[in-house]
Amino acid sequence: MLVWTNGEAMLGLVLLLAVLGLFTIVWWVIRLAWHTHGQRVTTGGQGMIGLIGRVETLLEPSAPPGKVFVHGELWLARSALRLLPGTPVRVMRIDGLTIDVEPLHPDHLMIGATLRSVVDHPQPAVQPAAQPVEAGEGESHD
Repeated sequence: MLVWTNGEAMLGLVLLLAVLGLFTIVWWVIRLAWHTHGQRVTTGGQGMIGLIGRVETLLEPSAPPGKVFVHGELWLARSALRLLPGTPVRVMRIDGLTIDVEPLHPDHLMIGATLRSVVDHPQPAVQPAAQPVEAGEGESHD
């Protein structure tokens, strides 16, 4: 422990604590900025690219845009391939309020593609209904 015999020792301790506090704050801000810099854009049009969706209406290359369910919303969508309703797709580009999609094949999932949106949220497992117990089965009545 320090023994404070005069005001100079107290001033030195206060300055040391102030410098350490300032260093800690600056270090924390730099670390936060560095971490944020490496993050992918998650807002606006750029945030939609790469999301997974599901075709709701038939998409054909020469037809007007169809509908795709992505990120909890229905979007107008185009595709270079004919896609049937229910086909999982990935958003590739955005043009105004219309998105361009491509089919999501199971082999894309095997090579480490990052899924950023879930089309169908997993539902809890349904427990089978309990079967009524007939009188006399497993029960004893006195």
